[in-house]
Amino acid sequence: MGLSRLSSLSCLVLFGFAVTEQSTQAASTVLNSEISVSYAGLPVGTLKHSYTVSQRDYAIRGSMKSNPLLQMLTGSSADYASAGRIRGNRLVPLQQSVSYQTRKRNGAISLSFQSGNVETASISPKRKLRRDAVPLTAEHRVGVLDPVSALVVTVDRGQIGDGQRICNRTVPVFDGRVRYNLRMSYHSSQRAATKGFTGQVHTCSVRYQPVAGHRPNRANVKRLVANRSIRVSLARIGDTTSYGLFGFSAKIRGGTAIGRAERFALR
Repeated sequence: MGLSRLSSLSCLVLFGFAVTEQSTQAASTVLNSEISVSYAGLPVGTLKHSYTVSQRDYAIRGSMKSNPLLQMLTGSSADYASAGRIRGNRLVPLQQSVSYQTRKRNGAISLSFQSGNVETASISPKRKLRRDAVPLTAEHRVGVLDPVSALVVTVDRGQIGDGQRICNRTVPVFDGRVRYNLRMSYHSSQRAATKGFTGQVHTCSVRYQPVAGHRPNRANVKRLVANRSIRVSLARIGDTTSYGLFGFSAKIRGGTAIGRAERFALR
């Protein structure tokens, strides 16, 4: 599977980059996760994440790498990070960066935020908005998350363990090119175990809702909008009020993509 299809998947579940250090409170929780990714039953790659969460701040670092065979064929990899503040049951991002590489192209995206609004966006290589794309306006940069911050869900302390409160939300996302919503709804809760973790995991259904910057007549956009199979599973990060990505599944063209946590452990 090439980077383009993996990138579409990471867009749904949310869906890179090397960021500057973000200070956090001394009493912070650090958790490392490793998710193996398969497609149509074949191993295709690995997602590695490091979450640093305190009462007021969060930071995420991650990477996506293809398995050795795909790496030789496509050269696909990505590094990503995001950091911001926690305000009650919502995240307020400060900055995000992503770098990616394929055999055909290298690229980078950097976003900075002020009070939850996009302040600057740097994208390389630059791309012009196509004529058939829905226009992006200043309002589409207001009150949004970056795609990496969408890997974390936070709740009020009294809502810990409540799958309905964890899942039922609409996440507004701006990735530098496209403004879209991830419409999440509660699906189920179950016990799960992996290296470093035994506990309750909450599974949410996710629908992709494009808002602006997309090309509505493109076949891949239509498939994403119509896809009702997307699920993401979230597990609590230590004893914090935040939840991180534990796994996912989605039926996409040609097969099903599945992510399974091989490690979800406090450091």
